[in-house]
Amino acid sequence: MNDHDFDEMMKEASDHVLGHHVSLGVSSGIPSLLLPPPIGSGTFVRFALPSGTMYGILTAAHVIEAWLETANNGKCIVLSKPQKGNTVACSCTGLFIFYTPSKVYVGCPDIAFIAFGVDEQLPKHELIENSLFCDLDSIDELGLSNKQIFSGFFRGAAEKRADGLLDTFAALGGGESLISEGCYQYWAIPNTSRQSISGASGAGFWRFLYEKGILRKSLEGVIIAEGPHYDYIKAMAVPYLYETFLPGLKNFFTSKDSYVR
Repeated sequence: MNDHDFDEMMKEASDHVLGHHVSLGVSSGIPSLLLPPPIGSGTFVRFALPSGTMYGILTAAHVIEAWLETANNGKCIVLSKPQKGNTVACSCTGLFIFYTPSKVYVGCPDIAFIAFGVDEQLPKHELIENSLFCDLDSIDELGLSNKQIFSGFFRGAAEKRADGLLDTFAALGGGESLISEGCYQYWAIPNTSRQSISGASGAGFWRFLYEKGILRKSLEGVIIAEGPHYDYIKAMAVPYLYETFLPGLKNFFTSKDSYVR
């Protein structure tokens, strides 16, 4: 692969990560010129139900819990992301959230889903309309043995720069390994910067493989924590996400004629 092809491949991967990414913040709902600092991240996803296609955001449960702690005070969730050189944002209320509260079930997987709705029930806003939704029914798991696999995630939701944009970016690298803790598997992702990625919790962890001129893309985890010395990043891995959490989501929404937002 020549330098031009390599640069194009990395741009395609970066654009893919950004296209599916969203930052999550909390707002009072009162109009303001100031974009609230994000408390976490998420990935736009979709999956099939008998009644249609469900759209929403995959994120970390502790990000949801941080929002819910203020929800009783009239707070709403704010979605934001860089698009075409600007930061766009919209506020959403009345969203249905599916997750297992850690305060009730200690040690439960740190995964959550924010439901937008089925088919045409998505909020009308350019941020959502111009984003990409990953099809969770079409995972292309890449495995471990191929050293050509590289990975990436949107680094987080740091404080804004002087020009108003979020000071964050798609971090691309590799060298992740699987670790087991209790009944679950996690990715241990090297953090060579040794700096905190605060705000990345809930971001999708993507893995990529360039084969025969095509870049394969696979959503294989959700960022949930970082090492105590910022030397690695922890992400919930494939087995629980697709073999337990996704079937649980489908069973929940399928068992109800409609759901209460």
